Amino acid sequence: VLTVLKLENYLSLVKMLNYEGRKSLSLYMLQAMLEKDASIESFTQAEALFSLLSPLISDQDDQPTEKCDPEDFEEEQSMMARLVHLFRASQPDQQYQILNGARKQFGTGGDTRIIYTLPPLIFATYRLITAYKTIKDEDQKWRAKCEKIFQFSLQTIMALCKLVPELSLRLYLQGALTADPHLLLFYKLLLVCM
Repeated sequence: VLTVLKLENYLSLVKMLNYEGRKSLSLYMLQAMLEKDASIESFTQAEALFSLLSPLISDQDDQPTEKCDPEDFEEEQSMMARLVHLFRASQPDQQYQILNGARKQFGTGGDTRIIYTLPPLIFATYRLITAYKTIKDEDQKWRAKCEKIFQFSLQTIMALCKLVPELSLRLYLQGALTADPHLLLFYKLLLVCM
């Protein structure tokens, strides 16, 4: 699946399809990636993938006006949520870049989509913080990077607060468990958000 994304004119060709064709192809590619457990290891791969999956990420100009089946929509968005677990860069800085790009893309999906796609993204940022903690001897800026990732996590949770308040509280609490006792920024931001 990732080999297809490397083809120079593939995305241009896909853009020529109508909405239903692009959506069907997106679903097929996403399902194949999830079945093969294909890793997204670079921001370039993630960008190409987001372009390919755009009919599942946000509303399209040529999208039909009638609403799709709620069960189909939920299944599609659950698959998009599972995609986050395929983001596996070898370096934490690259992983942050991929997660940041994913947040920007998922944010364009509107309220009905982000309740599915943002929670796994938040957990991925918490895993990233843990990864930075394990390499703190190699990276002198690890603490500043962790604080930046916590800010990113909290901003992402704030996007969910009005939509799913109980889940948002649970995500905040999970962040508190992930936080280093010396990362007072998380606690300060948590108090401000409450």
